[in-house]
Amino acid sequence: MKQILHDRPDDQCKKLLGHVIDAMGPDSRLLIADTVIPDHVQREELYCHWMDMSMLTFAGKERSKADWRELFESVGLDLVKGWKESVGTFNTMEGQLKRS
Repeated sequence: MKQILHDRPDDQCKKLLGHVIDAMGPDSRLLIADTVIPDHVQREELYCHWMDMSMLTFAGKERSKADWRELFESVGLDLVKGWKESVGTFNTMEGQLKRS
């Protein structure tokens, strides 16, 4: 999923992710490519806050790593790994079903 969840509020994200989870098997992986607001924003990354203000127009939001982890966990996914682009705030996050 690429840049699908950032312009939606948490309840809509949970509903969308719930449909994906229903289709996942025990070894499936979900990749989400989206913005992750860093803990300490560098000058060249300030646009992520502008984007956050823009997303508020649609009731969405840009999320921090903690926000993404909380969203994943709320629907029964573990945030396994993340890859940050070398420039900017774009990340790819890998999720899998929680093991019981």
